[in-house]
Amino acid sequence: MKTALVHISKSAGLELAEAHGNLGKYSYYHNEFKLTIAYFKAVVCFGSTFEAHFYLAKIHTLNTHAANEDFAAGSCASAVSFFKLVAERGVWDDDLLTDAEVA
Repeated sequence: MKTALVHISKSAGLELAEAHGNLGKYSYYHNEFKLTIAYFKAVVCFGSTFEAHFYLAKIHTLNTHAANEDFAAGSCASAVSFFKLVAERGVWDDDLLTDAEVA
């Protein structure tokens, strides 16, 4: 795993959105949410927004559960906003892999 992280980190240094996304997912699953947010903000800046918005929404959802009432309202609104972006950008009716295999 350490070797993979070294290579992904080098790719992130080249400003590749996918590399930042993979580092973001790694830090997310290790409960390093501040680092996760930084990685996914970079992913959004590099133009690969779908997955980044999904993970940012999940983080805001976790914050909603852990926060007091005043803070929870802001996290809830942010989570809903990010989930809305994911729902709007997703391709839900097309089975792209099957179509590609047939072609």
